[in-house]
Amino acid sequence: MSSDTFFEFLAFLVQGIFWWFIIQIVLSVFLRIQENKEQRFNNMIEKLDEVTHRVLVEKHGDMYYWFDADDNEFLAQGKSLEDTIDILKKRFPTHMFFVTTGDKKYKIASPDWQLEAL
Repeated sequence: MSSDTFFEFLAFLVQGIFWWFIIQIVLSVFLRIQENKEQRFNNMIEKLDEVTHRVLVEKHGDMYYWFDADDNEFLAQGKSLEDTIDILKKRFPTHMFFVTTGDKKYKIASPDWQLEAL
């Protein structure tokens, strides 16, 4: 093997190693960006889950009790819808509530805090 061939082979090896490192760096940056996007998406889903409540309404006597249908967390109680909404306004000023009664669905949220049919 002549010295020119040896140096060409050596240059080829060095160039191959160089490009392998470049590709590894680009792939790792791309994967970090993807992981960051997924983390932000998951954080957004968690935040939405915290401020959004599907409501389970129970009536015992003349009192209405509202629970989060997903985790059975107590939300509010009142003798009327207005009483219950007043309590929700104070406890959860930035939250959104979805109430199902029979086959109808409603949304209650700030700023107007009115029962809005969906």
